[in-house]
Amino acid sequence: MRQQYSVLRDGAFRLVMPLLSILLCSPLLAQLDMSAQLVGTVADPSGAVVPAAQLVARNQLTGVETRTTSDERGGFVFPSLPSGTYTVTCEVTGFQTFVAPGIVLQAGKIVTLPTVLQPRDGFSQVPLGRSLPHPPPKQETGSSQKGPFDDVVRSLSEKRFDDALRQAESLIASSPRDPRLWTAKALALAGKGRSEDSLGSFRKALDLRPDFLPALQGAAQTEYSTGNPHASVSLERILSLQPGNETAHAMLGTLDFERKDCANAVTHFQMSRAVIADNPQALWQFGQCLLTSGRADQAVEVFSHLLSRQPDNASVRYNLGLAQLQARNFSQAIATLQPLVGLPRPDADLLNLVAAAYEADHQTEAALAALRKAIEIAPKDVRSYLDLATLCMDHGAYALGTEIVDVGLRNIPDSAALYSMRGILHAQTMQFNEAEADFSHANRLEPDQVYGTVGLGITFMQKGTPEDSVRVLRERLVRNPEDATLNYLFAEALLRKAIEPGTPEFDEATSALLRSIKNKPDFAKAHAQLGKLHLLAGNTSKALEESELAVKLAPDDRMAVYSLVRALKASGRNEEARPLVSKLREIDARELKEEGDKNRVKLVRAAPPRPIER
Repeated sequence: MRQQYSVLRDGAFRLVMPLLSILLCSPLLAQLDMSAQLVGTVADPSGAVVPAAQLVARNQLTGVETRTTSDERGGFVFPSLPSGTYTVTCEVTGFQTFVAPGIVLQAGKIVTLPTVLQPRDGFSQVPLGRSLPHPPPKQETGSSQKGPFDDVVRSLSEKRFDDALRQAESLIASSPRDPRLWTAKALALAGKGRSEDSLGSFRKALDLRPDFLPALQGAAQTEYSTGNPHASVSLERILSLQPGNETAHAMLGTLDFERKDCANAVTHFQMSRAVIADNPQALWQFGQCLLTSGRADQAVEVFSHLLSRQPDNASVRYNLGLAQLQARNFSQAIATLQPLVGLPRPDADLLNLVAAAYEADHQTEAALAALRKAIEIAPKDVRSYLDLATLCMDHGAYALGTEIVDVGLRNIPDSAALYSMRGILHAQTMQFNEAEADFSHANRLEPDQVYGTVGLGITFMQKGTPEDSVRVLRERLVRNPEDATLNYLFAEALLRKAIEPGTPEFDEATSALLRSIKNKPDFAKAHAQLGKLHLLAGNTSKALEESELAVKLAPDDRMAVYSLVRALKASGRNEEARPLVSKLREIDARELKEEGDKNRVKLVRAAPPRPIER
């Protein structure tokens, strides 16, 4: 079986807050009086927005109620609430009543309330743990009078964008250097759907005052929504002014995800957990980046949370199973994936994944059944044949593995990967001529791939003709000089010829291992072999250095441990070598036991799937 299954279900999306919400939630509108604003978006558990939701904000001290309705994009705003503590309810036909008590509103601030409705059948009460306060920008001095500007703000709040645009332009004529007016014009243009013109006005405001946060936020959102590459620059500027702005971090996380820069995406998503906690797509991207970054344990946590919100989403369940498998929680992965396996027609990717989990959990017969079912469902998917043949090889069933590959080649006759796999199976049974023929055919089918060459090189070494292995690998290295595996095997083939220090071939082997390590620094076997060469050359200090690194990278690798034992003994450090000798015996015993466990599993020869007519 493949050691690490890595077919990840993609969760592409855009974390786009509608420009209308920016307009209604803008700090520009909050700076005009000492009241507070409460804003948000109403959505269902899948993340789909819910329009026409009826919302009530009730002041817990006075009992005064203020009502509003979510717009066509699910956005809502209570534009002017007195300071105090509120209980917010939201009602929509077909959903439970949403209740959020204890919302504290402070003068001049905006609070964002994520509002996720659950299907009817009960009553939902949610804590306020994720309200996001946004500080208002500083008051302007020396700008236009409040009265006329207040008319612009009122027009924007009431979505009378034509009026707001006319009013803003009139004020700009008399006060052209007021960034608030240019920002108001930009918001009016955005409300009219004129994104490019809106962005131009935001940028004019920023020319006048580069740190004017409402304009900077509006420009960033417009750039983000329209796919403008300058969005990252604007968002970074926001973070320079507000390092804790979670929305900016979340948007940057999405942009990094789209650029396939998962390292930075993870950093930004970690800084925006409150914002993305109720956003399924953002959680998906976060989990996906954690998985591809090798942080499977954290990915399990993210996808578990996402699955709790979307229990019927097959792709989320698949990714959780993949994360659990990579985190070595094999039984959990099987349990997670089981509902999908039980579907009338599960897909082949899923069956390959669950087979990997079964095999890792020592349930070989279940793994075998899953892979056979995958071949029945997708007879032209090469991966199922490769996994099933590998499973047979792992358990010493070489003849059965060869039969499976033969079936695969009848269905996919031009598969270089299948010819290479059959070559490996032939080599395992000492059928070197047949192996050589299959590897050569694989090279002809896909000359740009290296597995045929690698197979030939290994076959020649097993056959006892390292000269042929050196020749084949040297020819391939001309085309792939930086390939870590080819360089390692080339050095291994040269070492099989019993080369001596000071000879050209010795230097060639050393250079090949250095290239291998340069391109794959964590290649433990390459470090161990380089340590062996240093030891042969009499350089015990470098031999120790490379051997110790090899053991650090792969503590249970026999070659690495043996290399370090030899280096320690050559340095006269026999006491330090003694526990490693004991460890070698433990490694040998464990490998013998694992081999015995594999051989005790008997793979039943079932009728192979019928070939498909081409």
